[in-house]
Amino acid sequence: MIWLLACSMPATFDAGGLRVQEQSQLVSVHRAGSTQPVVGTWSTEAGMQVFQPLTPLTEGTWEAQLADGRVLVHEVPRRESVVGEVVRIWPTGPVPSNLLGFHVSFSAPVPVIERELLGPDGPDPEAFADVSLWSEDRTQLNVLLHPSRTKTGIPFAEELGPNLVEGSTYTLVLNGAEHPFEVGPADHARPVPEDWHVDGTTLRFDERLRSDLNGAAWRVRVGPDRSGRGPGRQQPRADVRCARGRGDSGRRGADAVSVHGVVSAGVTSGSAPDPS
Repeated sequence: MIWLLACSMPATFDAGGLRVQEQSQLVSVHRAGSTQPVVGTWSTEAGMQVFQPLTPLTEGTWEAQLADGRVLVHEVPRRESVVGEVVRIWPTGPVPSNLLGFHVSFSAPVPVIERELLGPDGPDPEAFADVSLWSEDRTQLNVLLHPSRTKTGIPFAEELGPNLVEGSTYTLVLNGAEHPFEVGPADHARPVPEDWHVDGTTLRFDERLRSDLNGAAWRVRVGPDRSGRGPGRQQPRADVRCARGRGDSGRRGADAVSVHGVVSAGVTSGSAPDPS
């Protein structure tokens, strides 16, 4: 911040804006080395006229040219941005050889990613689809493997081979974070709701789930009582949690969804323990 007093009218230029006694004192505010003026608005504070840029000044040197020839200088420091780090990559191995992609959670928003799939023969430059699916806040990412290489009978896939080969070990590298995994047999089985089992307030599945969803993809409906009276209704206050465990089918890695704190007619249900 610079104060210039002496015989001139006082003026300051800092992060709070440009302050002068009269608006006519200001000729322009511009970046050092440029003549392009900054657009802004005027207000009155403590008897001073305050000029505020419409958009915040970015890092670098800015100048305020005054009518009496003075030039006030304001340095905007570089802002250290927080870039998210990889918190979790799902699924872990062994993964099916026809896996379509990975889900990645970050600790904070991530502007860009660098991705690489390392296989038995080294990096695979054709491993990924051209598109990556981000959440709105850029903290969740679906990294898609090339879909054509998971299918058979396609010339492109036959020329390059499948993305993943059963029995091999690979490493997914995202912004420096490494995620090694093994590849198992292809999974062509569809979900079978008949194999899902309800155990108290826990719904047990016969295969793996995306546990990062944790209620985002599940809704709890409080149905009619055993007498069949009363319509079912959605329960907005249910806490739905996914947990790693074994389903009743005994398949390795099967998961479960537990419902905690369902409120119905003033009664709170008990919580089944997570089967992790």
